Amino acid sequence: MKKPEWIVKELKKIGLSKLKFNLEIVDGKISSECDNDGDTNTISISKYVDSSIGKLARLVGGRPMDVKHSYRHELGHAFLYSIYDVTDHKRFLNTFGDADEEYDDNGVYKCIILPHDDDYVSKYAQTHAEEDFAETFAEYMETGGLVYEEDSKEVERKKKYIEHLIEKVWPVYS
Repeated sequence: MKKPEWIVKELKKIGLSKLKFNLEIVDGKISSECDNDGDTNTISISKYVDSSIGKLARLVGGRPMDVKHSYRHELGHAFLYSIYDVTDHKRFLNTFGDADEEYDDNGVYKCIILPHDDDYVSKYAQTHAEEDFAETFAEYMETGGLVYEEDSKEVERKKKYIEHLIEKVWPVYS
């Protein structure tokens, strides 16, 4: 599937125009995901995600989400998978946590009842280090790297680390 022009423009704006990924629209599920087979990131977005993601956003709280947010979030995973060995670095661990920690199968449901912590951009970001990275990346991508006035110092620190990864680490991998 051809990549939407807005994705190409946003990736270029933040310096990731060479990020490699495949894009597919899938039937039968109401979600999005990014799979990495070692060489290729494949982002799968449900054709139903636009209507369902808004409902999910209202359930889990946090900033409004839409299909573009889902794309940005999955691009965050694609970017992270492209530089995955940084997840073992002390700075990543201190910023986002342990990406190798086991996922809790009830993470999405847990974030419905979690109180929002201002150190995260969303409740969903609180469920796992990779989700924290992807959610923060999505917001970073949406704003072109700008920090919101209401962002906590911790969220600002996370966005600056993503900026560092894009500017200093990504060129080594791309």
